[in-house]
Amino acid sequence: MSTSAQTASVLIPPLSPAFISADDAAVYAHELIAAIKNGIVYGGFILARQNRYYATLPHAGSSTSFDPADVLSLSDDGLFLPIRGYTIEGMYHSNTSIQRMPWQVHEESELQDNFFSIHDLNQAIRYKHNYPRFYLSCPDKCVLSYVASGSDLEKALLPLLSRKLALYPGTFERAYDLGSLMPSDLIGLICLAGELSIVLAGAHWDRRTRLGANWKADQQKGRTSVDKPALCSSVYSDVVDAVKAVHQAMLLRKHTQFAGFVLKQLDADVYVYTRALETPFFEFDWDVVFPKDPSGVPVVPEGYRIVGVYLSGEEPDALLHDTTNELFGDFFSPSALLTSLLLARATPGCDVFFCAREGGLLRYQSDATESETELVTLINRTHTTVSDIEARLFPYDRNAQSYVHRVAEAGKLEVITTDEVWTQEGRIGPDWAPFAVSPTL
Repeated sequence: MSTSAQTASVLIPPLSPAFISADDAAVYAHELIAAIKNGIVYGGFILARQNRYYATLPHAGSSTSFDPADVLSLSDDGLFLPIRGYTIEGMYHSNTSIQRMPWQVHEESELQDNFFSIHDLNQAIRYKHNYPRFYLSCPDKCVLSYVASGSDLEKALLPLLSRKLALYPGTFERAYDLGSLMPSDLIGLICLAGELSIVLAGAHWDRRTRLGANWKADQQKGRTSVDKPALCSSVYSDVVDAVKAVHQAMLLRKHTQFAGFVLKQLDADVYVYTRALETPFFEFDWDVVFPKDPSGVPVVPEGYRIVGVYLSGEEPDALLHDTTNELFGDFFSPSALLTSLLLARATPGCDVFFCAREGGLLRYQSDATESETELVTLINRTHTTVSDIEARLFPYDRNAQSYVHRVAEAGKLEVITTDEVWTQEGRIGPDWAPFAVSPTL
């Protein structure tokens, strides 16, 4: 076959699992790159097929650059060709920090390390018809994206971003190198020219959002409103498999509390979980994960619904005995239980998954029973500084087991994955006891 007849790449790079958005696939590639940490630039493409998105696995370049032609073939017109059956949704590559003397390191140099180069922006605008999204994996562990708009400002910027001759820097590139064009000035222009977004927050870029004219204010610490769709995992065919996957990731930092949601595709057995959010669970709700529509209602990804909420355990209470802590560190605290029950009751068909620090996985299914209503009242009603149910739990050592039984009585509580506390799989009944020896076969 002649080159001119080619419609698909001759090179067939390995691909990531399937994701439901291009951003999710780009973050997956970024995390693979971040795990390597060897000062090499890596890159690849984001491909799309039947409403699923895939990252080509990161391909190594040099210490300063990456050649995308090593990943996908070029056509005679100089355009990258997708794998047969796929389309190209984006390109990504990583950045390495520029080596500077200590006295040269300041806010603008950190911005330069964690932003697109002039060449990147030139390519993103010039070849938007070939790869509409351009992702940058930054040294500060954030991910940026630029989507070219074709605006008048973008068209006016393109000659300034371009080189007339390959070896001679263009107008902006010279000014950037000399310091007369500061990174913050460049960012201000690019924000207005196209769609510049923080896909994944990092040390420098604090908040996942689209950046606009007030981009510095958009990145102020303490701003918590969500205006971009939630980042999600790769797809799973079973809800339990999805929760098991995020549980394994959380066990790497088991003394930090995380939470998130599990989503199901409306018309298929396809499940994803939202990226684990580091948060005290009593502060967790829909609006810390999902953006809101004009009426203030949180918006989940189109074509999906919430079918689960997951959370990890809290720090042990230093005032409790070790044995008691083993149980309460592996179970809902009263405040976490209240948040769980309220979320489950407000979201029909939503199960609660408790990811224990020692490896156990529990599922609570709300039945909206009278017993569950009484349980919510016990937790929600306070006497002095603690809830009624916490007051009844003292001394914990004697009543910890009865607390588990009370929760199991309110709905369906089951053990999916065992550990030293939850030693037997299946539904928890009135005869359950922690640390029980499994019956011999």
